[in-house]
Amino acid sequence: MLVVLLGPSCSGKSTFQKELVENEGYHAVRTATTRPKRVGEDLSSYYFLKDQSFAEWEVRGDLLCVETFRGWRYGVPRDEITRRGDRPNRVVILTFGGVMELLANHADIIVGDALSILYLGVDGATAESRAYSRGDDRREYLRRMAADSVDFRKFPSENGVWEFTPDYILSCINNRNNWKIGPHHLLCRCSRRAEAHLLHPQEPCVEARERERKVAR
Repeated sequence: MLVVLLGPSCSGKSTFQKELVENEGYHAVRTATTRPKRVGEDLSSYYFLKDQSFAEWEVRGDLLCVETFRGWRYGVPRDEITRRGDRPNRVVILTFGGVMELLANHADIIVGDALSILYLGVDGATAESRAYSRGDDRREYLRRMAADSVDFRKFPSENGVWEFTPDYILSCINNRNNWKIGPHHLLCRCSRRAEAHLLHPQEPCVEARERERKVAR
């Protein structure tokens, strides 16, 4: 199982990933980046590389889904995605562009994996509260919010978790300006219940059951 998380800053991606790792035995895929470590950030989340080291990894073909995001470079180490070991279930945090790149150009390395792509939404007030509570620099926070307003302009700007199929993401590649997020993509509006639904899919959350009833009608 490969779970891919994407969403704006302060949407809870790292917390969601931590839940899967600590409570469900998932392996957290560490991505590589040239951005500096934030105050209080866990070193286990990223490989923090200098520009030269990142370029060397890229030239060797050790990085997938390489892109520049808000001035910093990001990439996913190939070994982190392909590893199975004693924890075959993996969870990775990617940008939307990274998700499309993975599916369009590297689908061969995830053959045989069950794939779940989750978008974590967050409203402005919640994002601001989380940023300040964890001590983010105000200027950096405002810069990230400005970038998010562009990068995620077509995504819901409310608290919740939306699930996408790989086929849907691939269809977005050929229809960049026309794709829409419909209500059938909503996994749950409440992050906590969404976590319960993801971790224990045999017990769908209340919102999911209600949505299924409406569709049936």
